[in-house]
Amino acid sequence: MLEVACSRCERHGRLSVGKLIKQHGTDAKLSSLREVLAGDCPRVGAAIYEQCGVHYPQLVRLWRGEPPQRTLKRHRALAGTVLL
Repeated sequence: MLEVACSRCERHGRLSVGKLIKQHGTDAKLSSLREVLAGDCPRVGAAIYEQCGVHYPQLVRLWRGEPPQRTLKRHRALAGTVLL
């Protein structure tokens, strides 16, 4: 699953990577899919400072070197337990 969110509004969701590849091909670039993934957002064709803020949070976290969300949740859950 690919996490997609907007930095300008509360839109967010997850898309199937397999379906994206099936619909747009293996050569499709995420940067070129921004308008498609933004869907019916009224900011898609706006001026540069008002454009839709669609982005991929999980990819940003990976780029920063942060562990995936599932790993973070697991570590947080384990932090509260005492292992003997």
